[in-house]
Amino acid sequence: MLDFQPTPSSLFNPYYSPALKPVLDELVARLHRTFPNYHLQRKATLEAIQFVLNANVLNIHDLKQNPERFFFTFELLGLAGGGSFATALGVQYLLAGGSLLNLASPELCAHYLPDIAKGNLWGCLAMTEVGHGSNVKGIETTARYEPESDQLIIDNFNWVYQNGKLQYWDDEQARYHSLTARKCWIGNSGYAHIGVVIAQLFVPHEGEWVHKGPHAFLVPMRNVVTNEPKAGVSVEDMGEKMGLNGVYNGLIRFQDVRIPRDNLMMHNIVSLSNQGVHQKLVAAPMLSLYSSIQYGRTFIAATSHSLINVNLSILMQMRDSHRLSPNAATLAKWIARTYGLHFAKKHLFQALKQGGNDTLATGMKVLTTEYAHKLLDEMRYYYTSAHSFPVLGHNLEFVFKDWVASCTYEGDNPVIAQKVPGDLLISLMMMTKGFNFSRDVPMIWKMFNQIRPRLWGETPLLEHMQQGCWYLVLALSLKLQSGYDKALSKEEKEAHQARIWNDCQIFIIKMAHLWTALSVLEIFSKEASSHTNEKMRDLAEYMATCVYQEEFVQAFFHSEALKEQYAFQGTDKLTTLLKYCLSKVDGFVPTQASFKRLKEQQSECLQRLVPHFNDFEKELVGQSDFVALLRKRLFTLPEKEVDIDGLMEGMRHLTIWHDLKRGTKAPVSASATDELSLSEPIYSAHLRARL
Repeated sequence: MLDFQPTPSSLFNPYYSPALKPVLDELVARLHRTFPNYHLQRKATLEAIQFVLNANVLNIHDLKQNPERFFFTFELLGLAGGGSFATALGVQYLLAGGSLLNLASPELCAHYLPDIAKGNLWGCLAMTEVGHGSNVKGIETTARYEPESDQLIIDNFNWVYQNGKLQYWDDEQARYHSLTARKCWIGNSGYAHIGVVIAQLFVPHEGEWVHKGPHAFLVPMRNVVTNEPKAGVSVEDMGEKMGLNGVYNGLIRFQDVRIPRDNLMMHNIVSLSNQGVHQKLVAAPMLSLYSSIQYGRTFIAATSHSLINVNLSILMQMRDSHRLSPNAATLAKWIARTYGLHFAKKHLFQALKQGGNDTLATGMKVLTTEYAHKLLDEMRYYYTSAHSFPVLGHNLEFVFKDWVASCTYEGDNPVIAQKVPGDLLISLMMMTKGFNFSRDVPMIWKMFNQIRPRLWGETPLLEHMQQGCWYLVLALSLKLQSGYDKALSKEEKEAHQARIWNDCQIFIIKMAHLWTALSVLEIFSKEASSHTNEKMRDLAEYMATCVYQEEFVQAFFHSEALKEQYAFQGTDKLTTLLKYCLSKVDGFVPTQASFKRLKEQQSECLQRLVPHFNDFEKELVGQSDFVALLRKRLFTLPEKEVDIDGLMEGMRHLTIWHDLKRGTKAPVSASATDELSLSEPIYSAHLRARL
C-alpha cells in the first residue's frame, strides 16, 4: 500500500499527498470525457476501478482499523473519478466488502474478501425492491431453509412474502403477482459475481413455514470463469439514466437459487442449526443488519461535503467577478456549514472504530446531500444564467445529474430521514426507563418544569434549540401512545400509531433535519471553543443562527401536526399529559421578537466574519494541486469520443424518414439503401474533421 501521512494543516482533506497525485491525475484523464454511449462509459468506469485497486491505495481492513484514513482517501478518489466511479467503487468496497467485514463468518470473509478487495470478484448489495424501496421490513424476496439438503433457497419469483405471509405463485401467476419482489436499481449487478441479498428468512416447524424476518445472504450470481449468470439468476439492464450512466443498475430475479446454510451472513447476530432452529444472539438483529449500509451512507455524506467545499471555493474566488455574485450573508452561511460538516465528518469516521453511529450517519447523509443539491442549484443560478462562465455551466449540469442521485440511493432521503426520529424515540425510552407514563404523571410534570423553555439571555442558542428538539421528541412519543381505547388489540394499536406517524410525516422529516443540524453544530461548537482564533467561534455562532432560521423554524412550524383533533379524543392521563407537553412546545415557537433578536445577532456576527473571508478561502482551498485538479473538471470541456458509425446510422434513418414523410420517394429498397451508404465515407471524413 502507498505510504502517505495526513497533513493536518488543511481543512479540505488531511490525507491528500504527492504519492496520490499520479493516481488522481490518471482518474481525471480516464473519466473526464463525454462518452458516445453508456456501455462505453461503464467499461471505462470498471477499468478505472481496476486501475485504482491495482495501485494499492486502499486497504479494505481500514474500514475497521483506520476508518479516517480509509474514508478520506476514498473521498479523494471519488471526487477525482466523478459520480459514476465513486458509486461503483462504493458498491464494491463499502456495500459488498463492508457487508462481508461486518456480517460474514470468518471463513466466508476469508474466502471472498481478498478477491473483492483486488477486483478479482465483483459484488453488489441486493436490497432495494420495486414494491418496497428502502423499507427492509417489507421486502418480498424470500429465503427458505430446507433441513434435508442443509440449503437455503433464495426466491423472488414463485415464493414471495406478501401481505404478512409466505405466498406461492406458479410460473404463470408469478409473471404478474411477484413483479414487486424484483430487486431493482442494484448497482454493479450486471457483472457482479456475488451478491449480498437481503431476504425474508423462513424455517420449517411442524409442517408450516415460520417467518424470522429480514436477513442477509451471500448468493453466487455469476460463473467466475465464463461470467455467465448462475442457474435461476437473471439480471435485466435498467438502461440509460439521467446521470451515473457509468454504473450498471439492474433488475434481479431469483428463482429456486440454492446456497449453503453457511452463506447466511448474520455472524454473531443470529444462529441457524442444521435442524432449522433459529436463535437470536443479540436483542435487535435488524440494527446489526443496518451496519453494512452505514458505510455507504458515511461515504455519501463525506463526498457530498467535499463537493460542497470545492464548489464553495469556486464561489469564493469568483465572488467579485460579475454582478450575480452571492452576497456576504450567503457566503458566510455556506462557509459555516462547510466547517461544521468537516468536523462532524471526522467525528463520524472516529465513531466507526466503536461500531459507528448509524443515527448520525443517516442524518448526515440526508443533510449533506440536500445541502450539496442546494449549493449546486445556487451555482447554476449565479454563473449559468449570467453566461459569464459557459464551460462551468455546461459541466455543472453533468455534476448535478450525477450527485443529485445521492439524494435517493442508499435510502431515499424522505424515507431514511424518518429513521432519525425513530432512533430518538428509542433513546427517550432508554432515558425514561422505569417510568410508567400513565401512572407517573406528577413525576413527568415535575420533569417538564425542570426543563422549562429558556430564552437566549439565560442559555446559549444551541442549548435552547436542543431543549426544543427534545420537547418535540417527547410530544411525538406521547401522541403515539395516547388517544386510543386501551381495549384495542396489539395490531389495532400498531395501526393507530402508523396512522399518526403517516399524518405527521412532514413534521417527522423536518425534526430529523433539525436534530442532525444540531448534532453537527454541537460538534463544531466544541471544536471552535478549543480554538484560540475568535473567527472560529464567530463562525459557529453564525451557523447557530442559520440553523435557527431554517431547520428550527421549519420543525416548529410543522409541529402543528401534533395538534390534530383526533389526538385529543381520549380522556386518559397520557392525553392530558400530551396537551400539557404541547403547551410547553408553544414556548419554543419563534416569535417576532425572537426573529428581531436573531437578525441583530446575525448582523453583528457577519460584520466580524467578513474581514476574514480571504483566510477562509485559503483554508477551504487547502491542497492547491488537488483543488486545481477538481476545478479542471468544472472549467474545461470534457474530451469527446464520437461514435461515427452510430451517428451515420442515425443520419441514414433520419434521411429516409424525412423522404417518406414528404412523399417525395417511394419506400426505400435495399438498392437505395446501398446507394445511400456509398456517401458515408465522405460524411464520416467531414464529421471527423469538424469534431
